[in-house]
Amino acid sequence: MTDAVLGNTYDLDASDFTALRRDTADRPGGANRRSRGAVGGEMCYVRHGSARMTVMDPDGSLDTWYLEQGDVYFIPRAYPHHIEVAGSDDIHFLIFFDQPTPGDIGYRASVSAYSREVLAATFGTHIGDLPNFPFTPADPLIVTRNNPLDERGER
Repeated sequence: MTDAVLGNTYDLDASDFTALRRDTADRPGGANRRSRGAVGGEMCYVRHGSARMTVMDPDGSLDTWYLEQGDVYFIPRAYPHHIEVAGSDDIHFLIFFDQPTPGDIGYRASVSAYSREVLAATFGTHIGDLPNFPFTPADPLIVTRNNPLDERGER
């Protein structure tokens, strides 16, 4: 995730995340050890609007593409992903899961489960360089955009 997306996720400024190491490509096991996606697969139809979606592959690499009205996408189980409105005021989805009660382990609530010492060690930074993450007992599905769309958001 970009600094802007992380800032929006935690209701903080994008610059608060510049010190955090987030590249998983050089770590054994890639992102599989830290996956956060839903417990089931997700298929979606874009009914209205446009957005940018980024998905993290098991090797830690990121795939990003644009979604527009009429597009359909599929996210396999446990693939971390996020969607940002881009190029329109809003977006409307029809989302289908492969289970009647899909689960989600969100980024925002996950951070609340760890001490600042553990987070600093995980991200390879000093405790003082960590953002002031808000305590989040239940993960929000939708967050507001407080930071501008980063350079990848330009078409």
